[in-house]
Amino acid sequence: MIAQDPATTRRLTVLGVHLYSAAYPNTKFVIDHLREDEDLRPTEINYPLFHENPFARRKLGVAGKLGKVFSTFTRAIYSHVAIFLRYWLHAKADIAYVPYPAIGILVLFSFLPQRWRPGRLIADAFISIYDTAVIDRGLIASDTLMARTLLAAERRAYRAATRVIVDTDENRAYYAQLFGLPVDKFAVVPLATDENVFRSSPYTGSANTCHVVFVGTFVPLQGTDVIARTITILRDREDIHFTIIGTGQTAESFAAIIGDDPPANLTWIQDWQDSMAVARHIESADICLGIFSPSPKAQRVWPYKNYAYMTIGRPIVTADTMCARRMLEPAANAPFATVRPGDPQALAEKLMQLADDPSDRIRLARNARCYYDEQLANKVVISILKNKILFAGGPQRTSDL
Repeated sequence: MIAQDPATTRRLTVLGVHLYSAAYPNTKFVIDHLREDEDLRPTEINYPLFHENPFARRKLGVAGKLGKVFSTFTRAIYSHVAIFLRYWLHAKADIAYVPYPAIGILVLFSFLPQRWRPGRLIADAFISIYDTAVIDRGLIASDTLMARTLLAAERRAYRAATRVIVDTDENRAYYAQLFGLPVDKFAVVPLATDENVFRSSPYTGSANTCHVVFVGTFVPLQGTDVIARTITILRDREDIHFTIIGTGQTAESFAAIIGDDPPANLTWIQDWQDSMAVARHIESADICLGIFSPSPKAQRVWPYKNYAYMTIGRPIVTADTMCARRMLEPAANAPFATVRPGDPQALAEKLMQLADDPSDRIRLARNARCYYDEQLANKVVISILKNKILFAGGPQRTSDL
């Protein structure tokens, strides 16, 4: 009797309110790989929460903002109910995979009897709503009813899943502690990237100039205040030019530090840049900047920008965090350089050192790309997802975990 591949004998359904778009590259490229697998051919149920890229900024008046809030709220209710009803009535699955954002879908599944849920319910949780809104950004006070409701809802959602996918070992331990769930509930899978746009590009380096690039959404963990102070320290280094790409929550404080007389060696691009434009900026870089906040969340993450830098193969300087140290430990050759978090002087000194040493930059660029190929490439992501999570063992009800 010929043994069958487990992937060919069990039904996989990809369902959720995810936006299949380059704005969410992990979701898009994971689904692309699952679709391309001839043995899987998953059923897909998708009612996107957004009609368009939510990160593209448009100027709206008060009425426009209120209209957007209302339309988003009604769309969220419609999307989640539509997904839930279609699955319940038509699409029973041995295995269900719910891309980010998965919280609402998991909460709805939690109200179904166990026998009506998928045998294995796998969900992405690369960003915690509670951690982001309450702990990291402080948008909601932790002692409010809204914060307690968010915490309870997210805990209930993750409890309903068979496995919850996070992107780092540090987030795995943190989520387990924050939500009071077994650490084995969480599985670590690197983020998938757009390898068609972010492609390896040879780096040669120059002894005369050093172009430093930062790409970001200006959220607190990125430490843009540290970058701004570093720029002011190096404002007289004509050979070091900074290109800052992005805007967001901390943009005002960044601008205040830079002051009314911006350094001549600074270019700040605040308009939305698509993936191809971002890739071109990274390709032009001699050094790419990661994150520098001393915040607890910064200790646990390896941001998508750093994936993009490594994919193209450029020297990276980022904060010395728990996540960065873990990545450096098994590496035969350091794939990036680190500095003390929250320390603009340390960052300035590291940039000057690298600006004066093209050979060191070439070494870091080569090592970054090698590390990506071995540890973070899409082929690695899909292998882990399929072999260790989606089709690991036989079907399991969440009550068995």
